[in-house]
Amino acid sequence: LYPSLHLNLAADYDRLGHREAARLHLRRARTAAESLAPGRYGAGVRASIDRLELRLDGLDGLDGLDGL
Repeated sequence: LYPSLHLNLAADYDRLGHREAARLHLRRARTAAESLAPGRYGAGVRASIDRLELRLDGLDGLDGLDGL
């Protein structure tokens, strides 16, 4: 339930630097988004989930660069 709520929580946790909490709510958002009806709203929520996931994956990919 409430995919946009979990998406917003994930984005907020990301802004606070709490990546594990962000990923948890992102997974919940993706699961909840499966129940959305086809249409612009559902497509927009799913696209936002995808964008946040890409951003989190990009940040995780930078972890190994700290020593450079």
